[in-house]
Amino acid sequence: MKKTIYLFCLLFSTLYSIAQDKLDKVKFEKIVDYITCICINDALGNGQKNCNENIITLDEIDKSEVKTIELFNEFQTLKKSGDKNERTISFINNQLFYSTKYQKIKSFAGKRKGKNIDDIKSKINSKIEELQDNSIVSQSTHSNTTKEFETTKNYQYSANITPTESNKKSSYLDTFLIYFPQAILLLLILVQFLFFNKKIKKINSEIIELKGIKDKKNNTLDIQPSHSFQSSFFEEKFRDVYNKIDNINNELLKKINAFERNIESKENLIKESKESTTIQPKIDNSDPYFNSFYKHAPDQNGFDTKFDVPLNDAVFKFIIDKNNPNKATYELINEPKQKQLILNYPNKYIKPVFEEINALNQNARNLIVTPGVVEKRNDFWVVTQKAKIKYE
Repeated sequence: MKKTIYLFCLLFSTLYSIAQDKLDKVKFEKIVDYITCICINDALGNGQKNCNENIITLDEIDKSEVKTIELFNEFQTLKKSGDKNERTISFINNQLFYSTKYQKIKSFAGKRKGKNIDDIKSKINSKIEELQDNSIVSQSTHSNTTKEFETTKNYQYSANITPTESNKKSSYLDTFLIYFPQAILLLLILVQFLFFNKKIKKINSEIIELKGIKDKKNNTLDIQPSHSFQSSFFEEKFRDVYNKIDNINNELLKKINAFERNIESKENLIKESKESTTIQPKIDNSDPYFNSFYKHAPDQNGFDTKFDVPLNDAVFKFIIDKNNPNKATYELINEPKQKQLILNYPNKYIKPVFEEINALNQNARNLIVTPGVVEKRNDFWVVTQKAKIKYE
């Protein structure tokens, strides 16, 4: 029974996470056109196009702007990509501007480190939230549905767009995937509570029955030393029953505490995710030499020397050796957001650059990290001594 409940909880939690992150084709293409518009505006330096009302087309770019045209075409290839992982909010927010698959987009972002690229990502995130909110509101009334199609018209996808059956089904499916797992999870908690409640009542009835039997024996028989085994028998039974009740109560408390921690953890992650778009990079004054920089994730060769990231997007902090500029130490940024990220994706963040002192524990509440050492070779910081990590 317990294993079945755990499997159901895991299944629906997974479905809920996928539903929240995945974008349907229409929303994805709108977001791609919006990203294309604001990035081309920035590349041309005119900023005259209102990307909230119109999209930018290839004909609007001067043919002499060869690199800008190549950047436009690379953005548009996103629409034809068959990789489902690219049609997600997490890819657009965290990976698009750093993906080696899209070199021109990566180069564009690399030339706009700091506040410029942060402003662009902030606009993109706001647009995604706007489209997500419009999708939910459009299901409530027919008038909202009409309004959504008028907005689609402003993006110049078509001069005369009417609601199609596939769009309706898509919006219903989004709502189903958002709310159905929550309802199932609450139902499973209720079933588990009723199960333990029934078990406790059964044990209580056994206690009352055993007490009745003992009282009856005491009233009708004179217990002689030869019958002393009966007293010890009942005392042993009572101890067993009370131990069972204590174990069940402890188990219930553990379940409730674990559930509350899980909810609190998810709420904190959501809050941090929303606040991350407004957090300004902090200057690290703790380093007396100010020779520090930040990276998000390693690849198969180590850490790329060309593209640093701002603090709010970083996972690793590097401090250059004051006696040798081609040598540095690295460590994990000691913040809840970064800790949760590497525990969720150990193969990407932990395995390549950490030596694990004990077995991986994705539910660890504390990480003890000893800095590692890297050495600059050509265009990469290569790990020469892995950092050490311990899960607690």
